[in-house]
Amino acid sequence: MFDFIERLRQKSESSKKKIAFLTSFVLVGTIFAVWLSVIYPDFRFREKQKQTAASVEASPTTSFFENIKEGIFGIKNQINNLKESVYSIGTSTYYVSNDTAPSPISEPESNTTEDISSDL
Repeated sequence: MFDFIERLRQKSESSKKKIAFLTSFVLVGTIFAVWLSVIYPDFRFREKQKQTAASVEASPTTSFFENIKEGIFGIKNQINNLKESVYSIGTSTYYVSNDTAPSPISEPESNTTEDISSDL
């Protein structure tokens, strides 16, 4: 190695500049190749993710019409639930009669007067 450096010192100034340029060019090229080998797979991965996201993402018009369909479906479900509620109220088994017999709907007896007088 020292012999090589001694021979470089003896060469002309233009030869020294050419050798310095070529050496720096090779060194920079090597660094660039290593950098590219590290960055390129990550770049390909990101591009693949973008393409996957683009294929999964729906267009705005499709999204709009899907939202409208979901809204109409929800309204239909609410109307059906309301119809079922009204039907169940109309077919309930509770009847009001004037008989003295107890009906299914009755209020519990309360002894509020006795409770208040016993507390005093």
